[in-house]
Amino acid sequence: MIEFDLLFFEKNGGKINSDYFIDMGLESLKQILNDKEYNVFLETVCTPLNNAELIKERQKILKDFLDSPELIDCLQSICATAQNNKFIVRDLVYSKVTPKRKLIENLQVTSKSLDVPNELLATMRNKKFTSKTLLALYEQLNSTDIIREIKSRINEISNWVMKDCVSFDIQYGSGLKLKTSHIASAGSYSVKPKTGFIKRKKAQLAANEFAYNLDYILELQVGDLIERGIQNICSILSNINSYIISLTKKMFRQLLFYSAAIKIVNFGRQLGCSVIFPAFESKKIEAKSLYDIGLLVNSGSLNGMISNDLFGEEGFYLISGVNQGGKTTFLKSIGVAQLFAQNGLPVFAEEYDCPVYKNLVSHFPESEDMSFCYGRLAEELTRFHSLLPLIKDSALVLLNESFATTTEEEGYEIAFDVLRALSKVRPTLFFVTHNFRLLKSMNEISKKLENNMQIHSLIVDPGKSSTDRTYTIISGAPQEAVNGLEYITQSVGANHLNTYLFENKNQKTSHKNKECNCQ
Repeated sequence: MIEFDLLFFEKNGGKINSDYFIDMGLESLKQILNDKEYNVFLETVCTPLNNAELIKERQKILKDFLDSPELIDCLQSICATAQNNKFIVRDLVYSKVTPKRKLIENLQVTSKSLDVPNELLATMRNKKFTSKTLLALYEQLNSTDIIREIKSRINEISNWVMKDCVSFDIQYGSGLKLKTSHIASAGSYSVKPKTGFIKRKKAQLAANEFAYNLDYILELQVGDLIERGIQNICSILSNINSYIISLTKKMFRQLLFYSAAIKIVNFGRQLGCSVIFPAFESKKIEAKSLYDIGLLVNSGSLNGMISNDLFGEEGFYLISGVNQGGKTTFLKSIGVAQLFAQNGLPVFAEEYDCPVYKNLVSHFPESEDMSFCYGRLAEELTRFHSLLPLIKDSALVLLNESFATTTEEEGYEIAFDVLRALSKVRPTLFFVTHNFRLLKSMNEISKKLENNMQIHSLIVDPGKSSTDRTYTIISGAPQEAVNGLEYITQSVGANHLNTYLFENKNQKTSHKNKECNCQ
């Protein structure tokens, strides 16, 4: 039984930033996963695959487990039970266990561990697998000749030692000089008292039987050799046992990822939500009836939940509209769907197709730095700067109201510089923003971007009235009406409205003075 990999982590696999999992609201999965499943799931998805073939193989493994839901439970149970097959550790001072007794105990434990491959095989028998990985695992377990041979050799050697018989294998060189000598157990002997310190021992050789008179010292030496032989056998048993325990421990941990995935899939299906495995045939993200998983888990129901469609173009997306209109939920649904897709997991949607990105990056607002080292804008810029190494390498970038902790004019200048810089490395960008200066300048900005990158606009469906909330994101031009009093209230909050107006009044006065000076 060789080491087996069910997850295929890549040496140069994809990455996400440290806040991505939390930004996407996936901590809510604690409500449907146990602690072990959650921790393994978190650790696994934080290293998304960027090889489409490996992703599809993970998909096939999960599909096989979904088709045989009892299989993964049985495999996990066997692997968990195998962890109990450990040698007894005794206190060296008070223990009076003989080496032979220790050997018997270790043989019993190792025998149980050697039965594990057969137990796994019995569980997988008569199952049809679409996954090459599970099929290869079954074929390996089905090679039972190796296990039988190991058991036979261990029992044979152990029997030699336990019978306390000595076999001499001596080779002479030139001049009848002793070249090599080996002593191994190979039969039985009897001990009879004799005068003095001399005892008679019967030793069985490979070809003939002879009786030898051995002095007491030689007998002690032979006994010591037999005891060391027992210790060597115990060492071999320990290595075999530890190896099987290690394999089953690793397999159990990998299976936890799939058991967590099954719980998530079953949760969606119980709600009546469609789940789909992406095909990775498109060069852009395309989705139909896409849901935010975190929102579904928190609500526990599909009632009142709004899905979204996305059939856009490559490039940058600016997402705008009133607050509480579904922009952040839409952003999270894209981020979670892509993370799940690149981990071989299904997406909560009727349709979902996408390219494979190297890295997934999120930049969501955080509270002001509690150490008072930075203001909010400085914190935003510092954090965004730390993300640049991930963004440079074929990334999906999700910005949620970034650079909004300053004036609209300064926020526009920063965002414009960021868009122009990112156009050089061509990520797919979804940017939720309230900066109307940026929104209304998107066509002019597009002309200044490199690599023919284009900016597209997604908006909150305005509905029938200003108070209507459809929570649906659609393609459309930014709504200038949102730049009025309602937009300001939604953007900065009613409590800060007077401050906002005062700052803008000062800015207008400053600009007017500058114009006068220029004249």
